Amino acid sequence: MKRCTLVQGCFFNGESCKAVVERVTDWLASVQNQRKVIAVSHGLTGRIIRGVYKQLKKEEALKLDVSHKTFFKFSNQHIERISYE
Repeated sequence: MKRCTLVQGCFFNGESCKAVVERVTDWLASVQNQRKVIAVSHGLTGRIIRGVYKQLKKEEALKLDVSHKTFFKFSNQHIERISYE
């Protein structure tokens, strides 16, 4: 299998960025009417989840921060960053 970098448009050894965006978009649609959802992801996928939720362009989503000790609350098209020590 070809070794990819995100710059080339795919994840490090797997899905294309387009495939992840499609998967995240489908997942977000499937949970949109749920009262509460807790999701855990790796940093890069977390960027894409937030980007799809906020309807950002790919380039904008990939510039979002990846932080440890942080979670994000999504509500009414708003994303609140919550950090802890």
